Amino acid sequence: MNEPFDTIEETLADIAAGKLVIVTDDENRENEGDLVMAASKATPQTVNMMIRHARGLICVPTVEHQLRRLGISQMVPENRESQRTAFAVAVDAAEGMVKWCRENAALSGLAKAPIRYIADDCLKFVRREYKRGRRYDAIIMDPPTYGRGSTGEMWKLEDHLWELMVECRALLTESPLFFLLNAYTARLSPTVVANLLSESMTGCGGTITAGEVGLSIKRDGKILPCGIYGRWEA
Repeated sequence: MNEPFDTIEETLADIAAGKLVIVTDDENRENEGDLVMAASKATPQTVNMMIRHARGLICVPTVEHQLRRLGISQMVPENRESQRTAFAVAVDAAEGMVKWCRENAALSGLAKAPIRYIADDCLKFVRREYKRGRRYDAIIMDPPTYGRGSTGEMWKLEDHLWELMVECRALLTESPLFFLLNAYTARLSPTVVANLLSESMTGCGGTITAGEVGLSIKRDGKILPCGIYGRWEA
């Protein structure tokens, strides 16, 4: 009967030869599989294959002084992950969106605030955070109506919003402060958003408010509607 796993010696030989190997986690940890190869043997083709088929983050070990030089900080200031993995902030190519976020922060007087900009698949990121044991006192959601990932993944607000809300709810601490949701689509109403928050925050008490988001027109004082919001707060 063939063994399901290769020996360490066979695996090291494959890595030295520039091959990709699959390394699996323990069932009691993340219970996932990772593609691993020698960084010195990486090529555009192997990196592209990992992005297209594994669809996760591409990680590489580095040293502290290199991270300082590049201005890359740890994912969280206080690492509470069970294995104390020193995971740094993800670096991505969503330059335009990150630049826009920085400009909005500056306009809000938060240019020097400790804000981390993470470009990632939201649902995958939330699930990884849960597995890492990280919890948040508050969550603000501002999802798009429609989107498509680089490898064909599709996001539709009316199809995927509830799934994302359930995963985000699991990330909240035992005594959360608030859960805020903004949306910019005619497919949702404030009543629907309030109902979603009520269902997701069952058993937490608190109050729920919902309404329209609008921009004030200086000329005549009218409000230009541009979206809706829903807020649960303790």
